Amino acid sequence: MEHSFICVCAPEQGKTDEMELFYDKLQDTLDRCNKKDYVIIGGDHNANVRNKPSEGIVGLNDEGSVNHNGKQLRDFARFNNMRIMNSFLKRKRIHKITWAARGQESVIDYLITNQKTAELFKDTRVLRGAEVGTATF
Repeated sequence: MEHSFICVCAPEQGKTDEMELFYDKLQDTLDRCNKKDYVIIGGDHNANVRNKPSEGIVGLNDEGSVNHNGKQLRDFARFNNMRIMNSFLKRKRIHKITWAARGQESVIDYLITNQKTAELFKDTRVLRGAEVGTATF
């Protein structure tokens, strides 16, 4: 049994050219993984995917509205038959929020898996740590 872990930090909302390059590189990286691997893509996607279910790609347990980066993330997951796991597993809000600034809070960090790996997931949870002067937890 092989595992592929891909860590990401996507460009901020509104950086269209950088986001296109990000997804091209991410797709290239994913394409180099063995199709039989257990695959997890995790990190800061700077995206909001919303809790509107989508063909086994997005579940009912995300926060807020979808943004442009969220649409791209949903499209990437759909194209690759992957699941955005944070949206499938029910958690208290404090254990979902991954960003806070200027009086706003949001989920922008996600764990995305291929369908094979999704079957093994029991939980996703934000564990808050030391404050280091960043808006991301």
